[in-house]
Formats: sequence, C-alpha cells, structure tokens
Amino acid sequence: MKKIKVKVNGGKTYDVVIDNKGSWTFIWVDDFGVEKETTYPKAAVVQHLGNFNWAVVESSPEVFTEDKFAQAFNMWQDDFCNNPQAYEIASDTAMRHLKEKLDGQEPSYGAVAAQIFQQYLTKLENQNV
Repeated sequence: MKKIKVKVNGGKTYDVVIDNKGSWTFIWVDDFGVEKETTYPKAAVVQHLGNFNWAVVESSPEVFTEDKFAQAFNMWQDDFCNNPQAYEIASDTAMRHLKEKLDGQEPSYGAVAAQIFQQYLTKLENQNV
C-alpha cells in the first residue's frame, strides 16, 4: 500500500491509499466530522488520470525511478507528436495548477514541464500496478 495526495477537478485535495491491485481509496472527513472513504478500481483510476480529472500533488519520491522518467518523457513525446489534444490538456492542467500554487506568480517553463511529467509518471505508475 502507498499513500498519496490527489487534487480533483473541483479543487479539493484528498488523502489516497493505493492498494497492490491499483485501486485508489479516497479518504476525507465530512462536514459532520465523520471519516468517509470511496474506492475506485484501477480502470476508473486510469480513466480519471488519463482525462486529467485527478492530479497527484504529493507522492513518495522512490516511486519515480530514472527509467520511469524516461518512459514518461517518451509518453509526452508521443502525445506531442501523435495526440496533440492530450498534450494540450496536460499542458493546460499543469499550467492552471502551477498558477494556483504560485498565487499569481508566473511559473517557469521548467516548473510547468515538471508538473506535466508528474502527470505522465502517475499514468505510468497505474499502468504497472
């Protein structure tokens, strides 16, 4: 099991536990102080990540080895060349996230690229679970 934090399109960030089959369990406390959880199977996780509905905002660094970065770069390059809509969605999502995170400061190109690759790394992680 692995714990991460995930930001959803609505802007909320959740604690998430990933099991060894690739299912993600979102955990939160509701308005009445009751702990809630919802589990999504691997197929739903892949779909939400692929549509950029979810973004991992905190994860264990050991997950992303050098070969994963190379695979993420190759995915990014494939999308750039063969799937420009997916590339634009990833870029727009990363830019929006970084602008919010930096409170209005213009992010650097490197920071945008890092956020884009984080999304591809998350996709890779879920494909290999």
